[in-house]
Amino acid sequence: MCLWRATSDLVDDSKQNAERQLRAYIGPGDVFIDVSTKEIIYMTISNFGLTPAFKVVATTDHWLSDASEKVTKPHIFGMFDPRKDNVIAIVLPEDTNLQDRARTFFVDTTITYKDAFDVCYERKFLYHLNLDLAFVKDPRKMMMYPASGQSDERIMTGDEAVRRCGKN
Repeated sequence: MCLWRATSDLVDDSKQNAERQLRAYIGPGDVFIDVSTKEIIYMTISNFGLTPAFKVVATTDHWLSDASEKVTKPHIFGMFDPRKDNVIAIVLPEDTNLQDRARTFFVDTTITYKDAFDVCYERKFLYHLNLDLAFVKDPRKMMMYPASGQSDERIMTGDEAVRRCGKN
């Protein structure tokens, strides 16, 4: 009986390890503003995993530090192939003065997706852009940086997973 249980546990561990190695991992790539237009922020979302992600939806909330309202926009992608970038374009508010060092532009992003093993994930990350072009080396791009050193990923289950990722 002990040998059977040990073998069964070993098979289960191998399956879990394979799923972790093969599953889709959706996350942020480069985030930058095109300084030539001074109006659009481009956020690259990538699948860093080895299998496709399905039902991918990215929702962005963006706002200026001195503004009272956030702008929320869903970006529906469907399927993400592995190692392929997808781009979100965020239009800056008309009154944005990129030379105003006292203002910060924030982009709060939540991505939901289902992996090839039918598990539903939610990933969150927050970026900020200090509106100061004085330090920009490349006149075409200004990078945005994470507002915190971490992003948050969690597995969704039950009704929430069905509502956000569809039927399992």
